[in-house]
Amino acid sequence: MSRNKYQNQTGRSKRNKEASLKSSPAASFSNDTAKSNASQQRPSGVKSPIQPLQPEQMSLEAYRHIQECLQTKEAAYLQKEDVTAVVQLAQHLRVFGLLSAVGYVRHAREGKIRERIRPMWLPLLWRLVCGDQKLPSDEKQARQTLMNATYTLSTQNPKGYMVKWRQALKLSNHWNFWARACQVEDANESGTEDSNTAS
Repeated sequence: MSRNKYQNQTGRSKRNKEASLKSSPAASFSNDTAKSNASQQRPSGVKSPIQPLQPEQMSLEAYRHIQECLQTKEAAYLQKEDVTAVVQLAQHLRVFGLLSAVGYVRHAREGKIRERIRPMWLPLLWRLVCGDQKLPSDEKQARQTLMNATYTLSTQNPKGYMVKWRQALKLSNHWNFWARACQVEDANESGTEDSNTAS
C-alpha cells in the first residue's frame, strides 16, 4: 500500500510540474516563436515570383520576342547573320548557362562578333530575365541592368535562377524556329528553286 501511494504521489507531482512548465511565459514564448517561424517558412497562398511558362505559351512568347528584335533593328526581316546569332545564343545557354550569356553581352570586346550578337542577344535575354519591363534606349544601361538582375537572381534565388535557365533552354528552340521563319529569303536560294521548278 505504501508503495502504491508513493507511486501515485510521484505521478501527480510529475504531471503538476509538466503543467506548470507548459503554462509558463517561457514556454508560451517558445510556442509562439515556433508558430511564427513555421508561418514564415510556409506562407499560405504565396507563389514563387519565378513562374515557368506553359508549353502552349512558349511558341507565342518566342514569336513576340523575335518581333521585338525586328523592331529594335528597325527591319522587316532578319538577315542570315541574325539567325546565326540566335542559334549561337541557344548553344551558349546549353553549354555555359544563363549568367555566362548575359556576361558575354555585357563584356564582349569590340569587333564584328559583338556587332552581330548584341542586337539579337540583348532583347531576347532582357525579355527572359526582366519580363515585360521596358528595355532602356541606352544600350549600356540596358546591359548593366540585365547583368545586375541576372546576378542578383543567381545569388539570392538559386532555385529561381535554375527555373529561369531551364526555361531559356526550352524557349531557345522556339527562338531558332521563329528566327528562321522571319529570315529574308536568300536570292541565290530563290534562283535555284526557280530553275529547278522550270526544269
